[in-house]
Amino acid sequence: ESTLTKMSVCNLNPYFENVIISEDVGVNKPDKRIFEYALEKANAGKHESIMIGDSLEADVRGALDFGIKAIYFNPLKAEKPQDIEWEIHQLEELLQHF
Repeated sequence: ESTLTKMSVCNLNPYFENVIISEDVGVNKPDKRIFEYALEKANAGKHESIMIGDSLEADVRGALDFGIKAIYFNPLKAEKPQDIEWEIHQLEELLQHF
C-alpha cells in the first residue's frame, strides 16, 4: 500500500504541504539526498521538518543522522529501540504530535 493511499484513508492529506516519496526523487532512504530534496521542496530548515516512517534504518535513523526529527510508525508494535524518542502505532496518532 502506498504512502499516499495510507494518508488518504486516514484523512491526513490536509495536514501536510509536502509528501516526498523516494521513487519521485530517484534515490532511496537513507541517502541524504532525499532529505535534502525534501527540505528544498518545502523551503524549510531541518529544525522545522519531521520524518514519519515505518523503517527504523531507512526512515527514522536516516532522518536522525541527517539532523531531522523523526517519528517511528510502528503499526505491528515491534520492540522500539531505546534511542528512538517518538513512536506511533496508527497514523491518526500523528494529530497528537502537532
